[in-house]
Amino acid sequence: MFCSNCGSQIADGSVFCPACGAQVNAGQPAPQANSQPFPQQTYAQPVYGQPYAAAPAPKKKKTWLWFVLGGVALAAVAVVLILVLGGGGPEGVAEDYFEAYIHHDLRGLIDNTAYDYLKREFGVSDEDELVDWANKYLDGDFDSFDDVQEYYTDMANDDLEDVEYSITVKDTKELSESKWAEVFDDFGDEDRYRGVYRKDVEEMYKVTLLVSVSTDDTDFQEKVDIYVVKVDGKLGVLGIDD
Repeated sequence: MFCSNCGSQIADGSVFCPACGAQVNAGQPAPQANSQPFPQQTYAQPVYGQPYAAAPAPKKKKTWLWFVLGGVALAAVAVVLILVLGGGGPEGVAEDYFEAYIHHDLRGLIDNTAYDYLKREFGVSDEDELVDWANKYLDGDFDSFDDVQEYYTDMANDDLEDVEYSITVKDTKELSESKWAEVFDDFGDEDRYRGVYRKDVEEMYKVTLLVSVSTDDTDFQEKVDIYVVKVDGKLGVLGIDD
């Protein structure tokens, strides 16, 4: 490079000329610091006559909503399981059966037995035939199944008028298949009882109830063993051993 003052050749990068002493870069502007060290954010200009659209706020995660939805889903599953498998299991079936047994509740007995209750107890195949049977053998004029039910319920309520009782489940045992023949045999036939075949049984339970009874004259407790079986996926009472 050459000195701009005297024209002498000087080394590249020199600040002063060694020949005349002039400042080599005196006429050049000093480098300016970058006034914008960071890239500038560009914003869209609002359309004339319309309000400026602010940036949307970040959405909050609705964690509580997932808990609510999860609870609803679990409740729905529980309802389905109850409808399919039956609420209360063998204990519930045993308790409902015994309540129906005490109150002569025909509907409760029909729903909670493993066998065809109407056929085994009355020799009829349906509710209409039960009405015909009642008009033939009972003292009354029956038009419907509900009329027959009321007849038996009233009779039971007369017997229980001065009686207070409570039912508590004391124990439940699932019996192994090796015990099933013994249970059937105790009821009279090791292969079949009240139209239920042992070969069709899927599960068997022994539910022990503690029945507490109180009358004007006495108080006592009694254990009642109820055998509940599962046939075709449905739980029902096979028999009662009191």
